Amino acid sequence: REVRTLVLDEVSMADAEFIDWIEAHVRELVAREGKQYSPWAKADQPFGGLQLIFVGDFCQLPPVPGSEVSLASPQVLQSWERASRTQCGGWLERVKVPVGCKETKGKWAFQTCCWRDARFECIELQKCYRTGDPILLNALHELRRGHASHPAVQRLVQATQRPLPPRGDGIKPTVLYATKKAVEAENRDELRRLDPATERVYKALDCEEPDLDS
Repeated sequence: REVRTLVLDEVSMADAEFIDWIEAHVRELVAREGKQYSPWAKADQPFGGLQLIFVGDFCQLPPVPGSEVSLASPQVLQSWERASRTQCGGWLERVKVPVGCKETKGKWAFQTCCWRDARFECIELQKCYRTGDPILLNALHELRRGHASHPAVQRLVQATQRPLPPRGDGIKPTVLYATKKAVEAENRDELRRLDPATERVYKALDCEEPDLDS
């Protein structure tokens, strides 16, 4: 009830379905308990009248679909129908919309009606605080534009093409990949190289102490 501002970081990774879900729930909450909020709360406004601060770069990380659930599945449709009916078999006043399906996941946040209605003011941050290395910065600027073969990117590749041997304790340098498929392949290869004779089993017992203050 004291919330005035909603901050969402890495908004480029939040798909349209998630943004719609947040907007609908905030608006519903304000409509149900609006009298207990300050005058700023308005159920007819996007996100219930909350101030919105969305931070991110749509030229970088895209929304993550990450779902194999499909509306073509009879089980999914039956589950959605059961959730949308009353105990007497009729339809709810507000029918529940299927969420989390691959047909509706992975759309950009700015492709929602609530994004348009919110009328965001765009502020571009132009100073980089993470690094001052010109080779890295120039390469990152071209990569975010999709120019993977740009000379600035090639200079970064050339500058980093040096062998990184394992440390004295045997720990290898971390390898970064752009896709989960490549990561899983690397992990499988490394696991196959492990000596089964070095396998160890560790047993642990976890317990939770009661909260005496509650």
